Amino acid sequence: MGNVRRIYVEKKEPFAVKAKELQEEIRNYLGIRVERVRVFIRYDVENISDEVFARACRTVFSEPPVDELYEETIGIPEGG
Repeated sequence: MGNVRRIYVEKKEPFAVKAKELQEEIRNYLGIRVERVRVFIRYDVENISDEVFARACRTVFSEPPVDELYEETIGIPEGG
């Protein structure tokens, strides 16, 4: 215990309402065409056991049916 772990949570594509709203705002207000906007929530977690951390990732920080969870790094495709 004592180490800081960073996780990122992103809504899966069908549930990414905030990202779609932000994409529309960028397009309408700024006149910038973007293919995709991704919104992440970052959590820094420390002083909990591995077991509690694993459970919290699935129950506190994310909802597995609607969220993608990334530990330490974000999955960004090449060129994007």
